[in-house]
Amino acid sequence: MMIHLKPEDLPAEGLRVKYRCGELFEKKIEWGDISEGLLVAQSATNDQNENGVNVEGSDLPGYAGFESRTGNYWRYQHESDPDVFREHCMQVVEIQEPFSPRSSWEAWVPLVDTLSKERMRLTLKNEVTGAELSYKVLNRGFGYQIKDLTGGRRVQKILKHDYILNQLLGTSFKKLDYHHVKIETTSNGDDEVGGSLSITFEKQHYQLQYRFTEQVFSLTLFDTAADENKLLKRVELPHSDVIEDTRTFLG
Repeated sequence: MMIHLKPEDLPAEGLRVKYRCGELFEKKIEWGDISEGLLVAQSATNDQNENGVNVEGSDLPGYAGFESRTGNYWRYQHESDPDVFREHCMQVVEIQEPFSPRSSWEAWVPLVDTLSKERMRLTLKNEVTGAELSYKVLNRGFGYQIKDLTGGRRVQKILKHDYILNQLLGTSFKKLDYHHVKIETTSNGDDEVGGSLSITFEKQHYQLQYRFTEQVFSLTLFDTAADENKLLKRVELPHSDVIEDTRTFLG
């Protein structure tokens, strides 16, 4: 797997990774052992004052060039061209902590965007990480699917509205009557991605409102017993946060 970490994507405190260094001899790279370290952005990382990355505490110059074909970092920017003379390289083998590149936060593009009277679906792809994220809301539940190429994860879940209600309220026993519901859908507009779907459970006086935009997922729970809806709980997350840690996303 090729991992390309731009200097501007790295957190200020660095990123813990597994990596290996290599040296090119007669058109073949001789790799050293895999090590662990903190990868940091570094200005003037070589004698040509190019910005790049390096392992914290290393006595060696850093790496300013990246060859997307192989996933190798090279000492100088021009060395990303395989036809030039080059010697020293480095490869990130594994990212060892949750990580969402800064440049990926707003890099979502829609692949599927459908809204009907009783259902809503949105599938997005991140142009930086290649991750895909799909949401769908139906009359009986909410589902999401994650294909995270960077982390090598595939997650797929279908959650009933009962489960989501109890997660939001911190309870475990509430049941919803699916025979007496009212569903309303609203588009975000002709030029905007996504929309909202509200499902009201008339017997229990709860309303769940799901909303998707190109950048954000949100879920809001209302109490509908009074004349005006009362806000009980709201969850709003950028799509990149959903990708990064599903354990905190609706359980």
